Amino acid sequence: MPNLVAIATYCSDTALDLETDNSGDCFLIEELRKRGYVVKILSWDADDIDWEGFKVIIIRRIWDYDLKFEAFKEWLCRLERSSVTVLNPACMLRWNANKRYLVELSCKGIPIIDTIYVEPGKAPLLTNIMQRWPRIVLKPVVGLDGHQVVKILYQHDMETRQKDFQYMLDRNCEGVMVQRYMPGCQSEMSLVFFGGQFHHAIGLAPSSGHERSQKSFCRCTPDVIALELASEVMRVLPWDEAPAYV
Repeated sequence: MPNLVAIATYCSDTALDLETDNSGDCFLIEELRKRGYVVKILSWDADDIDWEGFKVIIIRRIWDYDLKFEAFKEWLCRLERSSVTVLNPACMLRWNANKRYLVELSCKGIPIIDTIYVEPGKAPLLTNIMQRWPRIVLKPVVGLDGHQVVKILYQHDMETRQKDFQYMLDRNCEGVMVQRYMPGCQSEMSLVFFGGQFHHAIGLAPSSGHERSQKSFCRCTPDVIALELASEVMRVLPWDEAPAYV
């Protein structure tokens, strides 16, 4: 098999400008090419790609999978039926795409934010939920980058809020999750593991816009508690072998 490597991304990324890219893909591509690989940047949902022709498929910024979730699941099945190596494997991608994995982690002792999962159908009353948690967040069970996420910090115009909740539930066949709002959640820190070993952490602060490129990020050092928690999550993941990257 030729040394062909595919970097699977989404349509807007396929014309990646390596001079201005801030994702780190430019370094990845450069290193792969130094090692003799031919690298192609391809949209995961393109119809005319023979994925079995690649030695490895590296999953990167597939940022629209939640908007095409049925097609995404079909693509994962195609990859599983092929002999190509996928990083990370399709079974991991499928598990990680649905936020109900938090339930599984919780059952293994990992602390998670207080969460109610709501199946498609008639939405429960938000006023009843907010008697328990005065401030809440609504988000699709399958979603990313804040798409459709709604914060409700005060019981104001709840009739409209309830209609919006029902509309969200009707649009998301995998359901909606309601979480207790956590103070301090305006920023986040990602801990990066390669082959099960901690490598580095990135701090991310949101911007007023919606584009990822507008968010500020920097290398940071996690505190002991954060690192211990992340390491425990790695330990309880439901696979015998650690993912290539987390």
